[in-house]
Amino acid sequence: MYDIEKAVYVAGIAKPGKEDSISAMYQNLSLGLVVDRTTGQILDLGCSMVMEETVYFIRQLLVGKNLVEDTQEMVELLCTRFFALSQKALITALYDAKNHYLMAMARQKATEEEKEQP
Repeated sequence: MYDIEKAVYVAGIAKPGKEDSISAMYQNLSLGLVVDRTTGQILDLGCSMVMEETVYFIRQLLVGKNLVEDTQEMVELLCTRFFALSQKALITALYDAKNHYLMAMARQKATEEEKEQP
């Protein structure tokens, strides 16, 4: 398990293609990531996929990677190992989650710096 005190949760969303079953069930593909706020490492994830095997496979590919530093490596893994219709939407959701994480960490840092000023 992971240290919940160091963990943050971020989510990214994307629109899957109309032919993808995700579109019929959820309308959007959501990728939720539990990230260690001090290192950027992905600790766990969930996503709105129809089959649990799909979520398990994506988890095996991405957990342990660094959301900020390993983005290109994760995209390459998804392009070369994940051949579902939702591939492009998943990559888009990953970038969206990364952006949310970077913005949240920047806000948090600014807030902490504000508190330190006299």
